[in-house]
Amino acid sequence: MTGRRPRTRDLIPPHRITRLRRQGERYFADGLRELPDNRRLAILAVCAVEWEMFLVDAVVETHDRVVGRTYREAARTCEAQLGDETAAVPPFRSPGRAPARR
Repeated sequence: MTGRRPRTRDLIPPHRITRLRRQGERYFADGLRELPDNRRLAILAVCAVEWEMFLVDAVVETHDRVVGRTYREAARTCEAQLGDETAAVPPFRSPGRAPARR
């Protein structure tokens, strides 16, 4: 029976991860030095992973805003150009006929 091995993070309850991250955000370097090695490493590991996730979320959100703004500006420019070009084409009286004379 072969299966995917669960990630270590999946084995830790979410409330425990949140608690470790909050503790890591409160401690200064000298306070972390006083903790046992396994606890200090757990706090540092959780903080590194959580902060990486926060940074990735911020980068994706910023990218979405920049791309969205660029798309909206391009759409406005395209509509303006299309409007200018459609005004220059004489209207048809009906489909399949020559353009009306002005």
